[in-house]
Formats: sequence, C-alpha cells, structure tokens
Amino acid sequence: MIMVRILAVALLQIAAIGAMIWERVQILNDGREVTLNVEPVDPTDFFRGDYVILTYEISRITDFPPENGSGPWRPGDLVYVTLEGEQDRWRAGLVSHDPPLTDIGPMIRGRIDYVERDWTTATEAWAEEGQPGFSPPAEQKPARLCDGGCPTTLHMSYGIESYFIPQGEGRAIENIRNDDRVSIRVALAADGRAAIKGLMIDGEPVYEETLF
Repeated sequence: MIMVRILAVALLQIAAIGAMIWERVQILNDGREVTLNVEPVDPTDFFRGDYVILTYEISRITDFPPENGSGPWRPGDLVYVTLEGEQDRWRAGLVSHDPPLTDIGPMIRGRIDYVERDWTTATEAWAEEGQPGFSPPAEQKPARLCDGGCPTTLHMSYGIESYFIPQGEGRAIENIRNDDRVSIRVALAADGRAAIKGLMIDGEPVYEETLF
C-alpha cells in the first residue's frame, strides 16, 4: 500500500513537471516575441553552472495608474503590464490587475515584489493637521493622500529574472552589464506568461533556448 502511494506521488510529480515543460514549449513556440534590455548580475550556482540574474526597465515601474479602478497595489499582487515602444526599447504602459479586453500591444504578466511609497502623501502624516504642534511632512499638502503613502514605484518580477548559461562563461557577461550591450529575447503568451528565448550581445544571438 505504501509503495502504491509513493508511486502515485511520483507519477503526479512527473506529470506536473511534464505539464510545466509543455507549457514553456508552447510559449517559446507560439508566443509573441519582444526584446528587452537588461542589467545582468552573475552569482554562481555550483550545482547548476553559471547564471545571470536579470533586471529590466519594466522591473521598476514608476508611471502607473493611481489606486482607484484597479484597486490598491500590494506585494504579491498579480498584474498585467502592456508594453509600449519598439525593437529593444520596450517600456511599461498600462498596469492593471485585469488583462486588457482588447489587444493593445504586447502584454506581460508579473507580480509585485515591493511597493515604494511616499510618506509625505500618507493619510496618517496629515491626520493631526490643524492641531497644536502639528509639523507638516511637506511644505505643501499633496492633492492626493493614501493610507501608508501613495505608491511611487512598483518593483516587479515576471519569471524571466534568471538565465542559465554554460559554466565559466558568466563572467564575460557580467563585465559588460553596464554597457547597454546585453538584451534578452522573450516570448509572450496571449495571457502574458513569459519565457526567455535567448540572450544577445550587441544585437547578436549568443545563447538560444531550445524547445527540448
């Protein structure tokens, strides 16, 4: 009986891994392709070879709608980000908790890791306004206040923040990370899921992801 349970668990794990692999293959094969400039960092995993940690311009979003129709922005929230621009100069456009109803351009799905807030716009910071001894947090009261402060930056992750390369080759990429020479080809599914297709240096493919 125990062996049957162990076998059942093993089969479920294999099926789950197989489903993940197939999902990724579908994204790479059928997804809409965009190219994103990155700022890689190169720690080393001695068990899996070298890998680069990737951040993008869209990893930090500062121009986004206020917390109204889209609801408040919280760490862990799943959001949809439309991309504006062309070639390898894509930037964040519309940010929403719900996917756009129409195709208005490439869209990537991500999660909010951290929300930066401006304390001078915090409701709490102005709660005692007009009371004796009140010290305003800013010379002029903002037109909009938010509990905890209005958000100024959304720090995002999209599941494309690391890329494994052959062991020993990561240092060369690290050395040019600040020279605006590294970019990543990304495939985007219709629902915004993303997968890395390859890494480029100076616009030329260096590493290509295979389907299997």
